[in-house]
Amino acid sequence: MRTVFVTGGSGFLGRAMIPALVAGGYQIRALCRTEVAAQTLTALGATPVIGDLSNVDALAGMMIGATHVVHAAARMEQGGPAADYYADNVFGTKNMLSASKRAGVQRFVSIGAAMCLVGGRPSIDADESWPLQQL
Repeated sequence: MRTVFVTGGSGFLGRAMIPALVAGGYQIRALCRTEVAAQTLTALGATPVIGDLSNVDALAGMMIGATHVVHAAARMEQGGPAADYYADNVFGTKNMLSASKRAGVQRFVSIGAAMCLVGGRPSIDADESWPLQQL
């Protein structure tokens, strides 16, 4: 059975994605930060792994045996220091890519609004009608 390592599994996208992956025959290992999120992931059919996006070595260890990674975690709430958003969304994704490479993951998929709204345009009142921004 193929194993998919998922971030953001207890969020908006993850709550729909994990059951679909399980139904497709995938085994899911999902990163979470809290026990409440772990309970949500278990109910969805995933095996929760407590951690965060800050430690590449720990992430790589969690991914051992996974063939795929789906990275859907992001800081999306409003307010707070810009550095927190940068740490989670930019460095977190960079860490996930590095850890995936170390763990020998075959395929890395990154999804979410933050992956589409780039190119220097501020994301104020953005919605699905915005054109895809090219890097």
